[in-house]
Amino acid sequence: FRSMSNLRLDTTSIFNLSTGTFSIDSTYFFVPSLAGQGSHSVTFTAYNQFGCSDSIVNTYFVYPVPQPSFTPLAATYCESDPAVPLVGSPLGGVFYRNGQISLSPAFVPSPNYPAQRLQGVAFDTISYVVNDRGCVNAASQVVQINPNPVVSFSGQTANNRYCLLPDSIELTPS
Repeated sequence: FRSMSNLRLDTTSIFNLSTGTFSIDSTYFFVPSLAGQGSHSVTFTAYNQFGCSDSIVNTYFVYPVPQPSFTPLAATYCESDPAVPLVGSPLGGVFYRNGQISLSPAFVPSPNYPAQRLQGVAFDTISYVVNDRGCVNAASQVVQINPNPVVSFSGQTANNRYCLLPDSIELTPS
């Protein structure tokens, strides 16, 4: 083995003559977290039994992982609550609702209300995913959506039509 000290890492690198492998920190990988953010040139040098050598340099770019966030939502909503704008940072990310891309820049507690009502309490996960040069990270929040009570009432006639008379009409909630 020949030790090389031409890396800009706080590690030992070794070239194995018999296998032609390059090792950093006893593993056969470039470790971005050890290298740190920035541009890193790694030189791979091979030597043969005649004392001849050849080298190649690869440059690796290490980018920071994005730290996405979005305007916090309330912990609970009623299914009939109005839409809440979704604002994410940094710009350029994508919102997801329960793993599906959200085409709207707003959180709507129950998108099909009132045509389709919730049958019980629902929990939705809202995520904001940012991809910056292949480095991906997400911020997520779980919100609870509560169903509204079903309310109706009726008067004394079947069709709810009345004449303008001074009599009161009994209303029956159901």
